[in-house]
Amino acid sequence: LSVRNGVLSDNDRENVQIHIEQITQEISKSFRSAGFPLGFKNLILDDSHSKVMEDLWIESEKTQKARAYLSTIVLLGSILEGILYYEITKNHENMGKAGGCTSAPKDSKGKPQPFEKWSLNDMIIVSYKCGWIDEYSYSYSESLRKHRNFVHPLLQRDEMFVMPNENACELSRTALKGIFDNLLKRKSLKGTEEN
Repeated sequence: LSVRNGVLSDNDRENVQIHIEQITQEISKSFRSAGFPLGFKNLILDDSHSKVMEDLWIESEKTQKARAYLSTIVLLGSILEGILYYEITKNHENMGKAGGCTSAPKDSKGKPQPFEKWSLNDMIIVSYKCGWIDEYSYSYSESLRKHRNFVHPLLQRDEMFVMPNENACELSRTALKGIFDNLLKRKSLKGTEEN
């Protein structure tokens, strides 16, 4: 408006544009959590898998901003499932440890079920029992898991369902970040041991 009204000269237009870009970048930084969504690349080495996690994170930010809280929690639960599945299946050592865990889901013959059939609850419990996530993250992930399951209408009907709010979303985000940080710290410690 200042340019159009003649308050700024044509020579200052470039400086104004640079200033606007700087302000826009600062605003963007304020509304995006540190490390997310690009942080997934630090944890998940498979580019296509980390891209899916990034896209889900961005979508969860949009739904939360739109006050679509149940949708936000469903997305956050999907991200949690994606990062835990990756951690469990990323190498033979982890698959052996997870499959051999006493809490691993078993088939009718007592053998561990294929990882693709594990529920989010199975993944959370086994990740905790294997020492990949701490007790704090484990306990808070229960709320995220429980709300995420309310995507099923019959469960909403049968349980005393209360539509989640902003606080439930933030608690779910905190749980997800806690688990992410646990896994990232484990990865960096393991990398240090190998060097």
